[in-house]
Amino acid sequence: MQNKLQNPTTAAQIANLYIQYAQNENITDLNHIKLQKLLYFAYAWWSGLNQNTLFPENVCLCKYGIVIPEILEQTKYNGNNKITNYLYQINDDATVTQPP
Repeated sequence: MQNKLQNPTTAAQIANLYIQYAQNENITDLNHIKLQKLLYFAYAWWSGLNQNTLFPENVCLCKYGIVIPEILEQTKYNGNNKITNYLYQINDDATVTQPP
């Protein structure tokens, strides 16, 4: 039996769950590189188990590893610093959904 998400899920929504978890658990070293890796592992795990994708954004291989460009664009300026702000979601109609 395949698991199906009830609502469309975006990479930003999953990233915000990781950011929220890091804040709740007092994890102090969640930077943009670790966030990208967590998103890729979740994407690969979900895809392998469910034969569909966890989120619609493309996963790209770049010079320094695997990234989701929409997430990289919002987090790259943090450098190796901890991510403290939730990410925005850019919708198909070019509107922006504010983070929680």
